[in-house]
Amino acid sequence: METVVCWLDIIGKWLWMAPLLLLVVCAGIFFTIKLRGLQFSFLGYGLKQTIFRNDNKCKGDLSHLETLTLALSGMIGGGNIAGVAIALATGGVGAIFWMWVVAGLGMAIRYSEVVLSIKYRTQNSRGEMCGGLMYYLDRGLGWKNLAVVCAVLGALSALLGSMSQAQTFTYTIQDVFDVSPWVVGASLAIVLGVLFSGGIKSIGLFTSLFVPVVMIFYVVGGIITLCFLYDRIPMALLDIFRGAFSIHAVSGGLFGSAMIMAMRDGAFWGIYSGDIGMGGPGIISAVAKTDSPSRHAVIAMTGIFWDTFVVCTITGLVYAVANTGVSGHEVTSGGLTGGVALMIKAFSAALPVGGRIIVTMTTLFFMYANILGWLFYGQKCSEYVFGMGSIIFYRWLLLALLVVGAIVKFDFLWPLANVFKGIIMTVNIIGLVGLSGVVLEETRLFISKVKKKTD
Repeated sequence: METVVCWLDIIGKWLWMAPLLLLVVCAGIFFTIKLRGLQFSFLGYGLKQTIFRNDNKCKGDLSHLETLTLALSGMIGGGNIAGVAIALATGGVGAIFWMWVVAGLGMAIRYSEVVLSIKYRTQNSRGEMCGGLMYYLDRGLGWKNLAVVCAVLGALSALLGSMSQAQTFTYTIQDVFDVSPWVVGASLAIVLGVLFSGGIKSIGLFTSLFVPVVMIFYVVGGIITLCFLYDRIPMALLDIFRGAFSIHAVSGGLFGSAMIMAMRDGAFWGIYSGDIGMGGPGIISAVAKTDSPSRHAVIAMTGIFWDTFVVCTITGLVYAVANTGVSGHEVTSGGLTGGVALMIKAFSAALPVGGRIIVTMTTLFFMYANILGWLFYGQKCSEYVFGMGSIIFYRWLLLALLVVGAIVKFDFLWPLANVFKGIIMTVNIIGLVGLSGVVLEETRLFISKVKKKTD
């Protein structure tokens, strides 16, 4: 088993070291040019539409806000706090700059993905919307076999990712409270099971209330921390931009340059935390009530804005401010749990007592939301391959594995999930480029409608 895990880790790291990062960046540049920077020019419009737009008479299952927050629940997780801390600890504080760059490009990918997800969506026998990469690969390009492969790998990735989050969730709780892993895992499974038993309407209502509240709690906590350490902010910002373009050699660094390491780690966690190009948010966004694929797409792309430019930026700034004057290459161990410890230390620089509470509680809530999003995503993938009859089986399987993941440590979870996600991302982005003409046509029609003010 150790040999298998080792090889999975090597393959996953190789994929994510350069090939996948380059693929996402090139795709982001391609769609940014094709769409003429729509992700920037329509960002304000998308934010406004999220709150004030109501398309309840249109086909779909959830409102724009409910769909966005459900998609966000699948994006946010331990990576927004612990993952960002690890990126800055290993790649230097300059990594946050490259996180911003990748997120900006990734918004164009997200927009295109959601346009196609809604354009090619269908209704199941219960009248619920089903869409996402497997549907536009199948119905748009005729790649049925690849669509099935991606759906199977997506369902498996959701299982592996949920188990891994349950594992980290348990470690985080045990670091604060003396609670049995059995109790933690069972509690997670029961709460999620009850929520999903209420159907998609109850899920949408829950995420529309839960996700914004948790994000506000964390952002306010970060702002308070920054206010206490306001005198360090100028130096921290200088460190971020200096680190992003530093060419000095790094001792022990794989590439030897601080700038390259910052680009690598910042790009990786920017893609990972924003779920850029991996297909999940597109599958979730397909349930939106909307009169136009592009309308909800401009709303969906704001998910990356909230995820990276708000939540991850707060994490990065607090870390940078707390560590001003330090090179940033602090060694951490223990995976995401090690990243949580780093952020507790950073927040505690200003809030000795409150820092631990803010980081611990937010990390737990984010991981819970992440599992919720993955359960929905995995069910949709299972439904595409095996039909609606598989949904109950898949749901019970995931809930059972949450308990297993909380109790037993598996080293292969993240490496195997990384390989699966790498395959899905490669096929998905190739498919997006292949259907870019459809994206452009839908965009042209939407912009024409907006300009005529008929929306």
